Amino acid sequence: MILESSLELFCAVLVSIFYSAISYLLGRPFFGHRLSIGRLTLWTARDVHFEAALFTNTYRCSFRIPLIAWSFHLPRSVEPRWCTITLHDIFYKSSTGDVSIGRFELVLWFFPVFFRQSTQPWCNVVIDDFRVLVFKSIQTPYYIHRLREKLVSALLTGDVMRCDMARTTCRFSGVSDVPEAEPWWSKKQGTCAEERWLDRPQDEARHALGEPEDCADDEEPEEPVRDREDPAGHEEEEEDGVCEGNKPSEKAKELGLDRRYTTVPMRTSDKDEMCFSWLSRQLHIYNCDSRVYAFGSIDAQVRRSWSEDRGSFVMNAEELRWVHVPYPFEMVSPRSGLTQLFSSLFHFPLDLMRIIHSPSTSVNLLITRLDVRFDAFRIRDAEMLRQGLLLLREKAKANNIHWNDFFIDALAYALTH
Repeated sequence: MILESSLELFCAVLVSIFYSAISYLLGRPFFGHRLSIGRLTLWTARDVHFEAALFTNTYRCSFRIPLIAWSFHLPRSVEPRWCTITLHDIFYKSSTGDVSIGRFELVLWFFPVFFRQSTQPWCNVVIDDFRVLVFKSIQTPYYIHRLREKLVSALLTGDVMRCDMARTTCRFSGVSDVPEAEPWWSKKQGTCAEERWLDRPQDEARHALGEPEDCADDEEPEEPVRDREDPAGHEEEEEDGVCEGNKPSEKAKELGLDRRYTTVPMRTSDKDEMCFSWLSRQLHIYNCDSRVYAFGSIDAQVRRSWSEDRGSFVMNAEELRWVHVPYPFEMVSPRSGLTQLFSSLFHFPLDLMRIIHSPSTSVNLLITRLDVRFDAFRIRDAEMLRQGLLLLREKAKANNIHWNDFFIDALAYALTH
């Protein structure tokens, strides 16, 4: 399934709703759509089950909702909500991925511009325990792809308003430790690969480095540099203002004796793989669409194994907020009720077209927890890499660097095909 724009998605949703309503009335499938409701009352719907085969049966999906509740309200100036819809325990399954939501709440506002509740969004969405599983990155669902595009664009081109902590790490081996049969460190508490290597017996370490084990008994242990004394019994003298103990060669020997600076060799049991991790706390970003992306915490990790020829991507985030910020021309002094009413009426057609073109612009979103996983992830499908290359090419052209035309285009083509 390939959708080129949000308008196609909007039309597909309307057609599915129409076919589903007819299927429910007829009590049987209608053009590949089937909707069944276990119990329907004036304010609730229970055991809702939906199945559909879309786009000439190339995309199959189904969802089950145990409970849907809705209520209507009288709009007030303090809280101009007119409808609240709540869905519990949503499970959506398709040929490209699965989605699970613990609780979904939708609040619809009545003329938010008139009541100065918000400038553009007509609804607020609160999602609890949002989990997404995508089978293959090359077949990412459209809505996940659009959200990923907006998020990466904000990270690359937005203004960072606040960031309490950000850290990245990259490992090229030892990501998946494969223990040997009865390893010598099995009874020890430490699990760090570096600690295990440094604590190995001397003969085993020499054997791993390709040195004979007999040389350890024939040679006397060399005294550390820092413990050596001058044969004459006096301290080292300074020559030309430089102390002998601080010469580069002596420092190199001391660092070589320090276990913190010892390189851990790659074992035969280690897999040829890479792991790139990124975490951040209290990250707030403002983008060009007058939106603020706020993350209480976010942890992301990309893993690629060349031994198994597969990759994966995992992201866990908490307290995600996607809020619209008023434009400068919208932050005006309070106007009279009649002027505000006319302004709301004139805004309505524009907002309607904006909702059809880009539904996400009409929503203020709050996600308490988000878990995303790609089972089969290709580095060439990474949105950060794709947009980063495009941004690099634009910056190079803006600075009259012409050599990038061939190099960047060739690299982008190799990663995206």
